Amino acid sequence: MSFSIVQVVFILFTSLTFSKPNVIANTSNWLNEACNENNVKSVIDPNLCLKIVKSQDKIVASTNPIDKSVMIIESGISNGTNTRTYIENLMKKRYLDPNLKGVLRECKSSYGSAIWSLHSALLEVKDGDYLAPSYDLLIASTDNIDRCRNAVASRKIKDATILIGNKVLPMFGFIGFNIVIHLRQDPIN
Repeated sequence: MSFSIVQVVFILFTSLTFSKPNVIANTSNWLNEACNENNVKSVIDPNLCLKIVKSQDKIVASTNPIDKSVMIIESGISNGTNTRTYIENLMKKRYLDPNLKGVLRECKSSYGSAIWSLHSALLEVKDGDYLAPSYDLLIASTDNIDRCRNAVASRKIKDATILIGNKVLPMFGFIGFNIVIHLRQDPIN
């Protein structure tokens, strides 16, 4: 699914305007809330989102929303890095289909951009800034990763690892996005 800058701004605006303060930061059900926010339900599968995040014991066990957001962003970075490394290893193969070679180059670049955006968001959250990371997390989950998704779709590439990475990385970005939006409205000190 591809997003225009107008759609990204709309998601950001509606999240800031209509989201409920304290929902994520002050409930024990924060994972369900983060995976089921109206601003991303059409983009990610809430059930898969919950399954992936709840499979990470450190995230589930944490009681501090800031720590949770850091762990989620770090998980997105880890997932993106693993997928990018897989892509780089595929690129080293001696005989590659020319269609696949071009897709792999685009995906390597796409994941590099997404990882950079996630790193930027991570540093901002660790510094107590909850405004800037919302943009970085949204861009990592949309524009950055969409370049790979579009390349894969246009060439009908069926590589399971890349297809899964293209679903999972945006989930971490969108969950992180929802949490920092709520942290900005109700900072925890």
